[in-house]
Amino acid sequence: MLTGRVPFEAKTVKQLITQINSQPFPDVRAHCPELPGDITDLLNWLVARDPKERARDSDEAQSRLFAVLGQVRDVKQLLAEAFANEPDVKWSAREAANEFEILVKLRNGRQQRVIIAPSDENVPFRQLQIFSIGGPAAADHFELALRRNAVQPHGSIAVRDIDGRPHFVVVENHSRAKVDAEELGRSVHHIARHADSVEEFLTGRDVN
Repeated sequence: MLTGRVPFEAKTVKQLITQINSQPFPDVRAHCPELPGDITDLLNWLVARDPKERARDSDEAQSRLFAVLGQVRDVKQLLAEAFANEPDVKWSAREAANEFEILVKLRNGRQQRVIIAPSDENVPFRQLQIFSIGGPAAADHFELALRRNAVQPHGSIAVRDIDGRPHFVVVENHSRAKVDAEELGRSVHHIARHADSVEEFLTGRDVN
């Protein structure tokens, strides 16, 4: 499917089996040089002749496949598709930080900034983290935040350091390999509304 041709060709089944058992798997880049290195590495790992050098089972193969798919998904394209017809949503890339900032206009003239960033790269299924600031994580607001978290319909309230200071954020995680534009857009709106609600509830202000 990657190259449009089969890896081995033979006139008989016996010859084909002999090739498979005796010849190395062809280098896919010889026929499709534009493939990302992560894809070719994954393929070589899956077809390795030595069982110790390939996936132990389907779960391990699926985990690495999703991780690689997550790396090659174009978040810019997903955002462009998600908000193509939404004039109240503006987004931009923070190239240096590998993040995206989305400004969502809300009710009564309020607005909320939402950030999309990759989460911990050691997570087996690579994740996109969508979060928005609800306000400074002041000690006297922790009980209120926990009570709010118990009834939060979307996302969860967590504490994240922003510019070196702890803040309450509303956050959701999505698999980079599975999330589509519709789901991403829906999540951004949910996070924006609920983070704004948390901010208004905790601080009575609109600064994020």
